[in-house]
Amino acid sequence: MTLDPEGKESLPSASEGDRVPAAAVRKVMRRTIPVRSDWLHSPDGDSMSPPGSWTEHPMLGDLRVLYQPVQAGTVQAVQVGDKTLHLDENLGLVRG
Repeated sequence: MTLDPEGKESLPSASEGDRVPAAAVRKVMRRTIPVRSDWLHSPDGDSMSPPGSWTEHPMLGDLRVLYQPVQAGTVQAVQVGDKTLHLDENLGLVRG
């Protein structure tokens, strides 16, 4: 899992018993987008759960992660409930 479509910036985590470093938290928070909670309502809510090492962190524990697959260098939309979400370079998070 990475924070970028190129696969160069790994998804930050921490070893068991350790906290996620502050620099890693900043990396994640720079990539967050506030959305209405009903956008992320899905019968499979666990599919957007944050990594286990984030759950106890006050800034990361309540985040939902949009795991977008990359195929042939193109980021794919993700089905969430009856809608799709994808991150557009110009428009931001797009719901369809």
